[in-house]
Amino acid sequence: MITPRQELNSICDGDYLQWLGYRTDVLDLLKKCHIVAFPSYYREGIPKSLIEATAIGKPIVTTNSIGCKEAVIDGYNGFLIPIKDSVVLAERLKQLIEDSQLRKTMGLNSRKLAEKGFSIEVVIKQHLEIYNSLLISMKKNEIF
Repeated sequence: MITPRQELNSICDGDYLQWLGYRTDVLDLLKKCHIVAFPSYYREGIPKSLIEATAIGKPIVTTNSIGCKEAVIDGYNGFLIPIKDSVVLAERLKQLIEDSQLRKTMGLNSRKLAEKGFSIEVVIKQHLEIYNSLLISMKKNEIF
């Protein structure tokens, strides 16, 4: 039986596809890349890797799925693609690879989006609003 590691190594050519394994230098890796592709379709909430990609100003290609779509405004800081659609994924990546100005513009827009929507102040404020609305709802329903 083939292990997941063996399967990953079998499809990695060492040049274009590399399996890096566990890393602690993700920021350095992100700084070196030109595009962040995250074609996940799991309902995982907003992926930290996409928040990090916006924070350092990278254009993003990700799926139009719960969580992932919260980090991208389609056509502004990246592209949202249909779930499990490798053809559209390849098209959008090709578009960004071939257009350096588009990559730069979307990267700058990612940074703007991060500053506006993902700063610690904004995240804390949003969480407090959620907690307060839940408290109000619970008090109305006499749960307390």
